[in-house]
Amino acid sequence: MIRNELRAATETVLCDERYVIVRVANCLIVNLYMPCCGTIDRQMICDDILSNVAECCERLSDCVLIIAGDFNVNRHPRCSRISHPSVCIQIFLGPL
Repeated sequence: MIRNELRAATETVLCDERYVIVRVANCLIVNLYMPCCGTIDRQMICDDILSNVAECCERLSDCVLIIAGDFNVNRHPRCSRISHPSVCIQIFLGPL
């Protein structure tokens, strides 16, 4: 899924069941799939994912960071259902 012209500048940095981190030149692209509500050990899975991704992003802090994916939380400040994963993602991503 990488253009041929970018292959030489592309590196898979980290890949797991729920995330992939790819470096394309000086851009670090992170794609997350966070567990949905009702997933067993959701809190622990979210903590592990964000910890691993944060460590990688810190190691490659000279890159432009692009984060996308399915976070499976409501980050709206007025949401009545604040969950642990929602709070962790809010801290990880920063303010709206």
